[in-house]
Amino acid sequence: MRLVTGSLFALLLAVGATACGDSSLTDSQSVASQLVGTWSVPFDLPGESLIMSLASSDTVVTGTGTYTFEAGHSGTTTVAGVVSDTTINFDVTFDFGQVMHFRGGLTGRTKLLGIWYATPVGDPVNIEFDKVR
Repeated sequence: MRLVTGSLFALLLAVGATACGDSSLTDSQSVASQLVGTWSVPFDLPGESLIMSLASSDTVVTGTGTYTFEAGHSGTTTVAGVVSDTTINFDVTFDFGQVMHFRGGLTGRTKLLGIWYATPVGDPVNIEFDKVR
């Protein structure tokens, strides 16, 4: 998985600065509506994938997806979350029970950057999603 480098503070500053520069990305409903579509993580290893199809209603984000791990295991996911101001929070639940949490924002109409972590244990890593449709 390609991880975005830099500190969380720098990421949040960049997200805020970009969102403020695009008037359509400055309120919760506008941000949520920009999430509608298909998003993918750009993995470095062939055969790995995480693809989500997202929908929104007001500031609530929902969706479904598919994944394939390096070792070949694949399956489905569900997505549930909310947008608050320009911050996007959602959980991705994998069909085998693992839940990953995302917190971040749009850095334009086709790029979603944030942190990705598991609970109860899991150090956050930076992650990028690209809008593919």
